[in-house]
Amino acid sequence: MGTTTQPTLANTAELTEQTEEHQHAPWVLERVQALIPEAERQAEALVTYRHIAESLGIDQGTLKKYRSLFTDFSDAIKRGHAKARVTIGEKLLAKASNGDVAALIYLSKQDHLLGFSDQRTVNQNVTVDYKVRTGILPGSEPIDITPDD
Repeated sequence: MGTTTQPTLANTAELTEQTEEHQHAPWVLERVQALIPEAERQAEALVTYRHIAESLGIDQGTLKKYRSLFTDFSDAIKRGHAKARVTIGEKLLAKASNGDVAALIYLSKQDHLLGFSDQRTVNQNVTVDYKVRTGILPGSEPIDITPDD
């Protein structure tokens, strides 16, 4: 048995010709295909995987399985997340362009843009006074030793 590629939902006939690992009943393919638009919409709204699964009426394990088995399904979720990032980026850039100081600061700290940072280096000298006790075995007399001794 050779290696198989991830099946797509675009061609149901192609899917049924896959190896036993990836053969699915037509009703499964139809169900997954029907869930794609809602999964993408939820991902675009930055809904968590748990809540996407709940809204689709499936459990998280099934969602994970669909994402790993069906390229079209996983691509829809990736596309939704990408659309959300674009929307947020556009709005953030618009605010920064209008002089919003918080937006300007945030954008300036994004490594892929300007690479500024909030990181600070703090050098501090610390002096520690200590005593070492020796001879603490039974029958021996303790001796205190300080760093100046």
